[in-house]
Amino acid sequence: LDVGLQNRGLAAILKRYTRYWSRLGAPVIVQLADSEPRALGAVAEQLSLLDEVTALELAFPTHLPEEIAPHRWLEQALRLLNERSDLPIWVKLPLGDVRHLGQCAVDHGAVGLVVGQPPTGILPRAISDGADEGKPALVRGALYGPAVFPLMLTALADLGQLRLPAALIACGGIHTVAQARQALAMGASALQIDSAAWIEPGLPLRLHQALREEVELLRRGTTVE
Repeated sequence: LDVGLQNRGLAAILKRYTRYWSRLGAPVIVQLADSEPRALGAVAEQLSLLDEVTALELAFPTHLPEEIAPHRWLEQALRLLNERSDLPIWVKLPLGDVRHLGQCAVDHGAVGLVVGQPPTGILPRAISDGADEGKPALVRGALYGPAVFPLMLTALADLGQLRLPAALIACGGIHTVAQARQALAMGASALQIDSAAWIEPGLPLRLHQALREEVELLRRGTTVE
């Protein structure tokens, strides 16, 4: 379940939520979102001390300085995470470069590849304070929703062709059982639900139940339509 990047820092998160993690009855994978590899390593070291945390997910930065090659950043980040923690690592890849960065991630220790980070877009927003006489300001942000699903599915299929020794996790625009089924058929081992959970918090459970029922029917030799 992907609920976004916003938080108040590691100390606040641990103070507020750690006591709940052991009651969830499900693995807890903590996403790390920082463009500074050393900071990522420090956070990973703290999380590795918690029995409740079973894995880490490294979110690839939306923006990197032009002088930093994406694959070099990923190599350094994974090296520090592996040095400071013994937890399994997933990497959440940008949809536009899953093959190159996916191979790089696996080569440097990732055991799971999440496809993927939401694409970003820009929209104009009118400024109402009069300072710029109504000139539009450009607002950049992540794009969520069902329209992202075809982009995710394309990237998932592209990455699956490499047959890398890592689990593939589909994330992006999954809002229906049919879409969940399509992502699994395309090679995903698991699913992440993002914007659908914000719209309807009960949807992830319904998707899980529907897919589980389908698996049971298949085991009995019953055709699923």
